[in-house]
Amino acid sequence: MLLSLLAAKDIINSLTIACTPNNPTVPRQWETALGTMVLEAEYRVSETDGGDRCLRVKAIMPAAGKLQLKGTEKVVSQQRTQKGVLEVQLLNPQPDQIYELNVGFHSFSVKPLRFAVCIKQD
Repeated sequence: MLLSLLAAKDIINSLTIACTPNNPTVPRQWETALGTMVLEAEYRVSETDGGDRCLRVKAIMPAAGKLQLKGTEKVVSQQRTQKGVLEVQLLNPQPDQIYELNVGFHSFSVKPLRFAVCIKQD
């Protein structure tokens, strides 16, 4: 039972991407049936423009697909018809808010991946 709980904790941790002001860029690598997908979440605070904040997610896709980031009031997405880089961003994300990141592939044999992205205060 303990091993099952530890395995579940590892899975949840790998599906949660937490950015902080001291660790603003968090990479993840995920193996899919179509190949390796690389994710990078980044939390940026502008030193100009009144300290505007931005949550950016970049994905290097092994095949055609779609990247979608859901905010509290806005959904941003981007797709491509072949493998390559996708990038989405939300402006002024709120600390301690969980944002849903969906990664889908145009291949019907691969189910979409769902991640939680959040900004933690240090």
